[in-house]
Amino acid sequence: MDIRGIGQKTYLPEDPRSSIKKSVETKSKDKIEISDKAKTLFKETNSVKDLSAIRSRIDTKFYDSPEVLNKVADSILKEIL
Repeated sequence: MDIRGIGQKTYLPEDPRSSIKKSVETKSKDKIEISDKAKTLFKETNSVKDLSAIRSRIDTKFYDSPEVLNKVADSILKEIL
């Protein structure tokens, strides 16, 4: 049978810089998970055809027209109120 002594271990206060390093390390472990339902919904509602139509409207300055700007402003106002 081998019996070992406890020994003399000195406990020193932790260096404050090491606690900052630990907090940075824990932040890097965060992650985002997107549900399968959200992925499916995204695939169903977004297509390349939709993106090309939007790009075309941006190029022709469709979204800069007063009618579109007023409609967007009205929708935002309804959400706020």
